[in-house]
Amino acid sequence: MGTLLKSSGILIFLFTTMSACEQPEDPFIGSWEYKKYEVQEKGAGSLAELIPENWRAKVNNWIEDGRNHTQSTITFKPDGTYIEKFNGGPDEITIIRGQYSVMADRSQINLKTTEDQYVMPLVRWSDSSFTYKKEYGRFDIPLNIEFTYKRVYPR
Repeated sequence: MGTLLKSSGILIFLFTTMSACEQPEDPFIGSWEYKKYEVQEKGAGSLAELIPENWRAKVNNWIEDGRNHTQSTITFKPDGTYIEKFNGGPDEITIIRGQYSVMADRSQINLKTTEDQYVMPLVRWSDSSFTYKKEYGRFDIPLNIEFTYKRVYPR
């Protein structure tokens, strides 16, 4: 009886210790949907004031209607995988699957598919939204755009 009691005590102690040492849940787990974008006022973004208003409206429509952002959702799962869905039109849905990781200091999210790796530097994040920066550096003057996603599940 004494051995059984000691064994039970040790098991309870180990279970309590292991439970206390669990890592906190990743705050990004859940589903997020595209909310908005914002062109940064540096690089090519600093030239925005020089572009005629009707051209700016066309560029805004082009970005907003682009299949790579609007109507997109990202679901981060507890097992370290993610699914990203883009609705490019009524019959056009693109699904990307891969693995993700979040830097310990919450400075970036890393996405990895079988073909590519993406780094999403985080500008802001909270329990209800996150904003990442994408830099388009193919031009002589870089263009920086910040994309914001809002949490849709769980709330």
